[in-house]
Amino acid sequence: MVEAETNRGAGRYALLWSYKGDTQLSSLKGEEIRIMIDFTTIQPEVPPFTKNDRTMVPLRVIAESMGAHVNWSSSENRIDIVSHETVSLWIGKTEATKDKQPLFIDVAPEIVDGRTFVPLRFVAEALGAKVTWDERTKTVSILS
Repeated sequence: MVEAETNRGAGRYALLWSYKGDTQLSSLKGEEIRIMIDFTTIQPEVPPFTKNDRTMVPLRVIAESMGAHVNWSSSENRIDIVSHETVSLWIGKTEATKDKQPLFIDVAPEIVDGRTFVPLRFVAEALGAKVTWDERTKTVSILS
């Protein structure tokens, strides 16, 4: 399946192509948010949501899709995202670290329905990825 857009010329055009005739590529409803990592759509079990203009996502599926491992320390309410660097976050705190260097998050990680949600842009960029947002298609694109 391929989904692509361009704004060349006088209008905005989209190309939708699939070998399966019944495939729906853009099945977003209402305020849903699409997440793409390295051109692959990620379908978390629990949908992302927006909080204070930040896209909050379930951490594990995003981190693991980017090749990182997630460790949880329940005694400290700490999440360690381990890749080529280690990013540590704490539930309910706007402080974080990257390889023990202090960082600030404008929206604190939180637990919703048993899942840890984090600001997507912060985590992706802390892991070295580039993040873009397309308001029209409600798509967050991450290139690692």
